[in-house]
Amino acid sequence: MSEPETRARDGFRLVLLYLLFITAHLVGVVAFFRADDLGLQKRVSQRSEDDLRHAAQAALFDAVLRRVRAAAARKDLDGAIAALKEPIEDLIDPLAFDEDLFSQVHTRTNLVVTLTQGARLIARLVSAGKLPRAIMVYRQCLDLSPAFPAYVPADQCLRLARFARAEQDDPAFEMLSSDLSGTGSIDPSCIELAVERADYLLDARDDAPAAVALLERLPDAPHRHPARGRIETLQRLIASETRKRE
Repeated sequence: MSEPETRARDGFRLVLLYLLFITAHLVGVVAFFRADDLGLQKRVSQRSEDDLRHAAQAALFDAVLRRVRAAAARKDLDGAIAALKEPIEDLIDPLAFDEDLFSQVHTRTNLVVTLTQGARLIARLVSAGKLPRAIMVYRQCLDLSPAFPAYVPADQCLRLARFARAEQDDPAFEMLSSDLSGTGSIDPSCIELAVERADYLLDARDDAPAAVALLERLPDAPHRHPARGRIETLQRLIASETRKRE
């Protein structure tokens, strides 16, 4: 290829590159001025807003943790728990907030503070449908104190116990249903949890005497109680099994 042809080819390439640069610049200008129509500005703004909310959540987390630790250091148990329970609105990720808080107070502050936050985290996890993680946190807290079941509402224990039984996780079911010191309560969830355990004792453990003893500890459930039918069915089934063995 001759020198004039080489120069012409190089010149053509330079012109082509220049035109591509101008085209890209024009596309950028159009995109900037038509961002709303193209949805670009909205995405940028949303990302910035999320970043700000994450930063705000991190700042709130640090503030709450400082208050909890300061109160615990002063032996102000009520103040520490109040700091945990202080309502905080507009968190971008409430579950992560409570997970991080549990991680920070776990075994590092007062035991009651740890158990209180564990119960709060379980409530959050149950609400979000993250039941395996809720059972894991329950086990962690129970390992710290046998008094932990008193921190968790019966309706949450019932939901977790039913999930564990459906998953054939007998150790988890035993853990969640073993403390039935509240079987004298007329709370529907307490009664249903006791009935669930009685059914388990009869079905999985073939322990009719233990099932009978548990049912006998239950208060007289009203006829409209959701568990009334199951209680009567279990009582008939136990009586039938007892007669067969005799």
